[in-house]
Amino acid sequence: MKVAILDKVIRRNIALFKHLMRRQAQRTQREQEIVERVIQAYVDCENGTIHFPELEAQIDKKWKQVSLQLMTNEEGQVQVVMQGTDGGKDFKCGDFDPEAFQALGATMKVLNRILYNPMPRQTIEQRVHAAFRQIIQLDLELTQIEQGRSSLIEEAWVDVDREGAEALLAGKPDGTYLLRRSGWASLMEKNLNEVQPEPIKCMTLTFTEKGGKIAEHLIVFKNGKWLFFNDDLELKGKTYATLKDLLASLGSLLKTPLAKF
Repeated sequence: MKVAILDKVIRRNIALFKHLMRRQAQRTQREQEIVERVIQAYVDCENGTIHFPELEAQIDKKWKQVSLQLMTNEEGQVQVVMQGTDGGKDFKCGDFDPEAFQALGATMKVLNRILYNPMPRQTIEQRVHAAFRQIIQLDLELTQIEQGRSSLIEEAWVDVDREGAEALLAGKPDGTYLLRRSGWASLMEKNLNEVQPEPIKCMTLTFTEKGGKIAEHLIVFKNGKWLFFNDDLELKGKTYATLKDLLASLGSLLKTPLAKF
């Protein structure tokens, strides 16, 4: 399932929940098995961001502790319900700023829409397993703002391997480039997601240099920011607000996307 979420807080909350579920699946080596039906979390009462102790080493004392419970409603649909740590009694609307409470409500609404299962004949256990798979296989599309406002990914994307990329770029002017999903990008995305608290997306930038040489950089998208991977698993390199800004940092090395030819 592909979902585009414009609100940054809601998108971040959903992405982190997916990231946590995927880690649980990796631990069990079984996508259909859920490790925990009750997930401990903390909420920033000022902005509505959700934080998971399993993903973050430092928890702010100002954040409110809550639990996310995976359960079924009267219709048998699987839902994620947020409650206070004592079963909901300490979960008060007044504890949150209005914008934060609105963001939380919208996050739960979007999450449960994703979990909706139109197959009523399945057993409850089958529905729970299906909901779990739906989350970890969720494809969060980048918004135009994240892409650089001009949809650079769509403009420069080509579904080819390294050999195919070299063939397409052969004879093209210096600075011609394309974006693609390489085996290297897939491997590094998997490795980075195992050590990073925030979900990671990777893609490969392939471009022509002087003398007809083909060069590549690995692009990383993390927490709404873009950067080039420099063999640092902690991803401490310089980040950019948009993909357009990241590519522009290479100056004259990049000139025109392949699709323009």
